Amino acid sequence: MPFADVQQGQVKGGILFELMSRIAVRAGAQARFVILPSRRVDRALEEGTVDLHCPISPAWYTNPPPAERWTVPLLRIDDVLLAPPGQDSRPPAFESLRQVGVGVVLGYRYPTLEAWFEGGQLRREVAPTQEKVLEKLALGRTPYGVTNRFVAEWFNRQRPAKERMLIVKTVDSAQTHCLLAPKTGIAAARINKAVREVVESGELAAILARYH
Repeated sequence: MPFADVQQGQVKGGILFELMSRIAVRAGAQARFVILPSRRVDRALEEGTVDLHCPISPAWYTNPPPAERWTVPLLRIDDVLLAPPGQDSRPPAFESLRQVGVGVVLGYRYPTLEAWFEGGQLRREVAPTQEKVLEKLALGRTPYGVTNRFVAEWFNRQRPAKERMLIVKTVDSAQTHCLLAPKTGIAAARINKAVREVVESGELAAILARYH
């Protein structure tokens, strides 16, 4: 959350549930949610297991898919560096650090932090999801963690003020879109039109407002 409320293997709510449901309605289709680990999404798109993946950014790819597979922009997502409560909230001088652990998600790219990981100032503490990054941070298992701002703020909303994670700084920011499969089950133009209508009508803004 706030992107997906998954219960017993089914998506029951959240930003993506509402967004994809509205896209499906405007496309004259029925939304069917397929839950996959992040590293299997590209294959699922190529194989036609899924028609649409949202939100995703070309900036998160080493070799992004061609332009015709991307919809209109959806929302900007910031990745933020987090520290546990009680820790210094001032941005650290990365160049002075040595092998300091940072919780990150397996398979995710962090362009701004990459040089610090490669140089040994920072060390990846890998977790399967952003939620797990936050849980490890809350338990004091890592001095820092990185999640997107939406997830961090939702996590903090569920905790007493003194137990909330500190947002230290924005480390990366990306404009996201939906990505279509190379061959979609219904016409790609129809899906593109539906996404554009959800964005331009203000429906997406209204969905996001419910989770702030």
